Amino acid sequence: MCRALVGSSTAAEAPAAAPRRPVLQKGGLDVSWCTNVGSGIACVAQAPSSLLAVATDDGVIVFVDNDGGITARSQPLAEEGPNAMAFAADASWLVACFDDGYARV
Repeated sequence: MCRALVGSSTAAEAPAAAPRRPVLQKGGLDVSWCTNVGSGIACVAQAPSSLLAVATDDGVIVFVDNDGGITARSQPLAEEGPNAMAFAADASWLVACFDDGYARV
């Protein structure tokens, strides 16, 4: 009851804008986060949800979220990294194509 009489009005207040993340300039590009995924990068695919799949030269696929955090890491899928990767439309599946002629889902 006290809140109804003394508290803020019932009008919705706009939420405060999130503070802008610091950005670093490197080689003319804005770098907002940096993540170490392991060995060299073979290729990258972006899901509609902005999740990134980063394939390394040693056949590991690392999933990176919007903030640069690693959400999952696979075991090596092949001796080398894939040539290409693509997400399904709903980002529930990822297909990776390798030099050995196989595509792994």
